[in-house]
Amino acid sequence: MFDQVRHLREIARLPHLDMGIIPLDTPADFVIGHAFHVYDCTTVVVGTFHTSMTLTDPDVVGSYLALFERLEGLAHRGDALDDLLARSEQKLSA
Repeated sequence: MFDQVRHLREIARLPHLDMGIIPLDTPADFVIGHAFHVYDCTTVVVGTFHTSMTLTDPDVVGSYLALFERLEGLAHRGDALDDLLARSEQKLSA
């Protein structure tokens, strides 16, 4: 696990990558029960345990974009992300 965290810390510094991590102890007033991927702000693919759906209705895509913005607001990025991963490295090396 230590090597994985170190790798995340290294790639988070790449200029072409925008990575954020939401720590498990982050308070949130919403729950997401499935995975989703947004493509070009026009398509959302929703993955569930049994299937996946491709959604293109602008109103539905808009709701997922709004949800993604909420998630982005909770994520650690930049220096805060580096600090979070550095603390994780320290815990794992102890």
